[in-house]
Amino acid sequence: MTLNVNSSQAANSLSLPNVNGWSTHGIHSSKPYWITQNILAKKLCMSVDALRKLFKADANAPQAIKLGETRQAPVYYMLVEVEAWVLSKKEAKSHQYGATTATGGN
Repeated sequence: MTLNVNSSQAANSLSLPNVNGWSTHGIHSSKPYWITQNILAKKLCMSVDALRKLFKADANAPQAIKLGETRQAPVYYMLVEVEAWVLSKKEAKSHQYGATTATGGN
């Protein structure tokens, strides 16, 4: 008996678990899983050095992942962590402005 399944059917039917808190649902999506430090800095309209300083100052910032041991090895961030961090910053800012508006402050 031969089972004929093409690779796109197999990928779509593949259900991967949530492993150690890491969701694997994005593996087969068109959205990238990793983003380089250089591209992230460009998307946030800042220099790589400013991005490094920003993340170093924030304990909740996404952790950099360096692939390789050389100085020139590329540095990546998990896109879902970056997005969650940006949303948390946005929510904190909206709560801050909401609190000052409610109390009559500036």
